[in-house]
Amino acid sequence: MDRRHTVSPRLVQAILLVALFIVAVLAISWQSGAISTSEAVRALFAGPNDTPLSAIVWQVRLPRLLGTACVGAMLAAVGSAYQALFRNPLAEPYVIGISSGAALGGVLALLTGVLSFAGALALPLAGFLGAWVSLLLVMAFAGRGKTDSAHLILVGVATGTFLGAGVSLALAWAGRDSNDILRWLLGDTSTLVWPKVYVLLAMVAVTVLGFRPLLLQLNALALGDESARRLGVDTGRLRSLILVLGAAVTGTAVGTVGIIGFVGLVAPHLARLWVGVDWRRSFPVSVWMGALLLVISDIGAQRLLYPREVPLGVITAVIGGPVLLWMLSRPRR
Repeated sequence: MDRRHTVSPRLVQAILLVALFIVAVLAISWQSGAISTSEAVRALFAGPNDTPLSAIVWQVRLPRLLGTACVGAMLAAVGSAYQALFRNPLAEPYVIGISSGAALGGVLALLTGVLSFAGALALPLAGFLGAWVSLLLVMAFAGRGKTDSAHLILVGVATGTFLGAGVSLALAWAGRDSNDILRWLLGDTSTLVWPKVYVLLAMVAVTVLGFRPLLLQLNALALGDESARRLGVDTGRLRSLILVLGAAVTGTAVGTVGIIGFVGLVAPHLARLWVGVDWRRSFPVSVWMGALLLVISDIGAQRLLYPREVPLGVITAVIGGPVLLWMLSRPRR
């Protein structure tokens, strides 16, 4: 792999970690109903207690911060893996219709209450199940043995369109105020509580531990299917593993906070811009970058029209669209 004009991955990760810490303190201070930075830091280091300030920081703002960072990391990780898998820089976590399946699962759960027994975890569970159903449909329509990238993307687009129509039909069929559902669909982190955060933290661990052993094989796949097979890579098995893991991670993210675009597309681009195209180097940077980008976006969602909140998906589109256009307009080396 060509490593010219790149920076040490460890240095970049250290910079991102410091930046994430700074932004995290600002996020806790600047969330709705701002408190001073010094008060936020004192409440964090004092730990949970019975004071009102501690309740605000530890029960409202910290879960939202950690959950948002986890979702950003998950989407960036899946986006990085999918861009490698499909050898397409425009691939992102929703490329094969997973988001539509997760969204449909969440909408049906909200409308019917069928998963109400799960409490706060009802939406993450619904998104997870919806994503799996979507993936099964994609694999069924793609046909046994037809797992080449172009075919999967086309089938995914068709399946996603079909399931997206199902979301619209379910909302129309409900015949009642659907503002809360639409807000969730557009990206909403205000409902993040500790049970959801624990699930997201577990999924981040699954994401990193699941994808990490596959990165060297993804480097081989970048040379093409035939070359990868000559190097001993079982391309069919590799695709299946990445699709299954990506569906589980994306479904959980969508079920928890709704559909949030551009993070899984932009973060891997920025990572490769800094550390090169070797997936062993760019993947961990993508994870940190995704967490940082989504936390910054969430601050913008809360403060832009304060005291009202802008849907997080709108903010990521506003930020991600121009960033992506800038990256695409850069001259190729």
